[in-house]
Amino acid sequence: MIEIGHLAEKPFLTVRVSGTQTTADYGKAILRVQQAVSSSNEKLNAVIILDSLQEWRLAAVWKGLELDAAHYDDFQRIAVVGKGTIDELNALASSVITGANVEFFTFDQLDRAGKWAIAA
Repeated sequence: MIEIGHLAEKPFLTVRVSGTQTTADYGKAILRVQQAVSSSNEKLNAVIILDSLQEWRLAAVWKGLELDAAHYDDFQRIAVVGKGTIDELNALASSVITGANVEFFTFDQLDRAGKWAIAA
């Protein structure tokens, strides 16, 4: 499941990814991100929380990478919050295909992640 929150008054998104992601999840997420990008006059910042992930399906991962590439210049800072090495590697992979500054944080650093993302 992918849940997206957008603060209309700020160029800021929150994304919570949990459970098993499907291509349908990414299809809905892509629409929400596109709406946020089109409604903002500046680059967005985001906090992405990788929470209780159960399984990555290859087609869904590919959709996620397509989303990163499609919005290469639309984000300034992306804080990725996760549990460990796999999540940190996912953040590193995203940093290669986006123009945004991407940083990884652990769950005990969630507040710091949000402050870092908004500080841009």
